[in-house]
Amino acid sequence: MNKIKLIPCLMMMLLLISCSKEKYHTEWINVVNSTDRPVKDAYQIKDPEIINSVNEVIRGLIWQDKQIETSGNSDYSFWLQRSNTEMRITNYEIWFNDGDSSAVIVDYFQAKYAPINRIPLEQLIQLFELGKEKAN
Repeated sequence: MNKIKLIPCLMMMLLLISCSKEKYHTEWINVVNSTDRPVKDAYQIKDPEIINSVNEVIRGLIWQDKQIETSGNSDYSFWLQRSNTEMRITNYEIWFNDGDSSAVIVDYFQAKYAPINRIPLEQLIQLFELGKEKAN
């Protein structure tokens, strides 16, 4: 009789162990690359290290309330989402400046703007490209 009770317990333990080993992503960044117009390249970044690195670059920017002039459609759009909500957690767009290696980023949730110089801009683009490689 004790053996019969033990089998369901063992099965439940095996199920819990196998579920805990699955790679389950609770948050991800959706990226839309519009730099090669008219083609748009959309993908998801699920690697936690890349997500953290993107967030670090964003936190390092100097944000301001004053609107910075942009023209046309954005070159990149990206936003953070979590599995427990349909709403976006963050929402950003980047416009490259013509003639130099800088850009403007807009945080639509905070209604803030930030100029991005060459180094953080290159970091973001490299992180997006790395995330795309890992997504494929």
